[in-house]
Amino acid sequence: MANQLRMLLGISLVLGLAQAMDNCIGLEGVIGSEARLVFGKDGQLEYTNKNSPDFFVTNVIEYSTMPTFDDLVTDNTLDRAELQNLEVAEQGSDFNVRYDPVTGDVRAGRFAFIKFGVPTEAFYFPAKGRLINGQVYYLRNFRYRAEEDCIAPPRLQHAIFPTEVAVNPPMIETVGGPSIPRNLTVLSVDTTSVSLAWVSPEDSGDGTPDGFAANVVYRVYYEGDCEATGTTDEGEVTTNATSVTLEGLCRGAVYLVNVSAYNPYGESADATTQARPVSPPVGVSALELVLNPLSIPNTTGNSMARLQWGLPLDTGDTADGVDIVDYRVYDLITGLVVYEGSDQFYDLQIAYGQTYRFGVAAKNNQGPDLGVFSAFGNTSTVGPIEVFPPAVMTVEYSSACAPFCEDPCLNSLRVFTPPQAAGGSMLCEACNGSSCKTSVPSPAGGACTEEVQDTCASGTCVTCEDPIMAVFVGSLSSFTIVAQMPPGTRPPPAETSLEDAGATMALGEGVVTVGDQTAMGQTAQSRFQVNITATADMLRREGVSGASDIPVCFIATTFQGLKSQLCLAVRVIGPAPVFRDLEEGGPERELRVGCAFTLGLQATDLTDYQVQTLPLDVVVAKQYLIRVATNGSTLMSSYRSTPSRSNPEGLTLRSPGVFMADNASDPFADPAALVDTTLAPPQNSFFVQLAWTPRRQQEGFRYHVCVEAEGYIQGSQVPSNAPTRFSCHTLHVLRCRFCSTQEAASLSSLASLWRAEWLSLWSGNHDLIAVEGGGEIQAGPVLKVGRGGGCLVGNSPAACGDDLQHISTRYGVSVSDLLWWNPDIADEAARSADYALLPDQEVCVLPNTCVNDAHIFSGGF
Repeated sequence: MANQLRMLLGISLVLGLAQAMDNCIGLEGVIGSEARLVFGKDGQLEYTNKNSPDFFVTNVIEYSTMPTFDDLVTDNTLDRAELQNLEVAEQGSDFNVRYDPVTGDVRAGRFAFIKFGVPTEAFYFPAKGRLINGQVYYLRNFRYRAEEDCIAPPRLQHAIFPTEVAVNPPMIETVGGPSIPRNLTVLSVDTTSVSLAWVSPEDSGDGTPDGFAANVVYRVYYEGDCEATGTTDEGEVTTNATSVTLEGLCRGAVYLVNVSAYNPYGESADATTQARPVSPPVGVSALELVLNPLSIPNTTGNSMARLQWGLPLDTGDTADGVDIVDYRVYDLITGLVVYEGSDQFYDLQIAYGQTYRFGVAAKNNQGPDLGVFSAFGNTSTVGPIEVFPPAVMTVEYSSACAPFCEDPCLNSLRVFTPPQAAGGSMLCEACNGSSCKTSVPSPAGGACTEEVQDTCASGTCVTCEDPIMAVFVGSLSSFTIVAQMPPGTRPPPAETSLEDAGATMALGEGVVTVGDQTAMGQTAQSRFQVNITATADMLRREGVSGASDIPVCFIATTFQGLKSQLCLAVRVIGPAPVFRDLEEGGPERELRVGCAFTLGLQATDLTDYQVQTLPLDVVVAKQYLIRVATNGSTLMSSYRSTPSRSNPEGLTLRSPGVFMADNASDPFADPAALVDTTLAPPQNSFFVQLAWTPRRQQEGFRYHVCVEAEGYIQGSQVPSNAPTRFSCHTLHVLRCRFCSTQEAASLSSLASLWRAEWLSLWSGNHDLIAVEGGGEIQAGPVLKVGRGGGCLVGNSPAACGDDLQHISTRYGVSVSDLLWWNPDIADEAARSADYALLPDQEVCVLPNTCVNDAHIFSGGF
């Protein structure tokens, strides 16, 4: 056998040398060249010719996407030196290659090879890179022999650069293997299966997604380690579709899945992902439909519902990292999917009288590395649930005046059903003029039935007012809260519950007692009796004066959780004292020095109960009393207005100290019954008397005096905001007017008190016969300052027509006398004003009427 091989090599060598010698005489052209597409040579063309092998001849193939071959480095004439220096590999070599600037694929080039084997030996080009799928390439070829390769003398060499000849066929549209499958995705997993899908390659082999797609087949290879068996589970499937379900896998094993695409001319690289078969989760736990989940006792809250659930007891795999990531909620009444997401609740709006039924299923993921879902597991269901309306709430109570009300209807039990107390809105929506209707039933056959409502314009909304229940301090009052299903509603299987929604907190511990709830058989009615004993402290709360409305609320909850709220305004009845003058007189009363003045006042408190006036004996029985005290005074003159917490000197407040009926005789007729005090004892309707005899040096002033009646309940004073609690009077003590109370006093002694002569007093009182007996005396004339001229009053300009100096000169008296007769001008405030007189200001003057007196006067009587 070895000898045979040596013989063949020797023969080939001899034939080659002989051929070389022959070629030196003349290089034959290309014979029978062909190019074609071949499976397994993706991006290459196969080339053959029928020329005999020749160690000294180089075969060159030129290819280009341009029929003129202009994109090659040189023109049709090759550079001799380039060819002579070309080193050709055994399987051929590329040169003058041109690449696509975007894809990097080969657009043009030359491929050189030397035949060493049989004449039909095949070569594949380009040696590196790949041709463009779907592109037409133009082909031509030639043969070349270098000069130094020729044994014959140089004169015999010729045809070193023969003309290129076309290849058969002269052009070929290339077709290669497809590109890699795109977007490989795990759709779902099950206990022993995994479903995958992908998008077909961007290049099916001819440069387009669809042109060669019919010839594309997908190879799916999978491999995973199965812990249950301790073996490697692997397999391969092929498919023409762009999806596949791998079955019979090992539960919980992580599989590496490779998907490639191939056609008759080549196969793509692998698209790769991971998948793990797991069981779908079981049904969710603790599935329930919660009505009014926010516990809001109005339309907004009662129209809300929440379907909520817990995690499945089995998520489908025991491996770490498996979590429920998606839930699907089915409306089993309509058959629609109403929610899909990761929350463990679904909020919805509900309507009364409707029936609801839902199902919930879950699917899981496989952790952050895999991140794919299982199929949805079993469906858990809830329902059917019929939604009943919320309870209607009613309050029953009696009027505070009962059983003494003048209106007999108010003496009966009052029943109110506010519209907002039926689970609705505090706003009376779609107002039609009667939205806030409440009713007061008749105690005897309907004669007293009435409707109380807040009217409003059509299309607007008004706030419904809460019922008001008035209560007396210290008296036990009761009301009853009733909750029941609306009329015509089929009785539900459980009662409505009632709860205190802050009544105890609002009114105070020990003040309110909420009774136990009682159910009323098949009517599903619940009742609360609430007992209230109001205290005077409720009227002393910060910001409260007089009547105090304290809201107390109760909530009724149906067995389904729908809520209604009824609020009642508990009005604590406060004091409201009223004064009535018993004597005629205007807002200003004139008094004289030495003359006794009295003003009788009647004080009564019938409370601030606003529904109806209460009988006095009822008020007294409720221990609503008042005390009367002076509230200070204000000293007023032309120069001052000074408030004081004390009364004018000598002014007293007197009371008989006993309760007096309205028709009683004058309680002050007997002076022995009078008690001088600044605080009358607590009573209800009684008389007080302001008593005052002004003294010398108080004339010329006005005194604004107020008497206040204070609420006095259960032995302590309680504030009131009633404007009628004050009785205010202005007491003007006239100047130059006084009463003589001295027994057997003479005219001369009286004149000395006024720094005057008896003739001056007598000249102004010609009818005065005797001074004893307390008659009224006019000491002298009262002048009024005229307007004109100018002066300063308190360093401020003012129009005035006179001053003390001129008056004293005119009437023959001294300035000190004028100040003695006019205490308001002698006052410190007047002194600060430099005793300036103001227009229309009054001045008391006792002119000197003696002829022999040295005083000069002008004027008098």
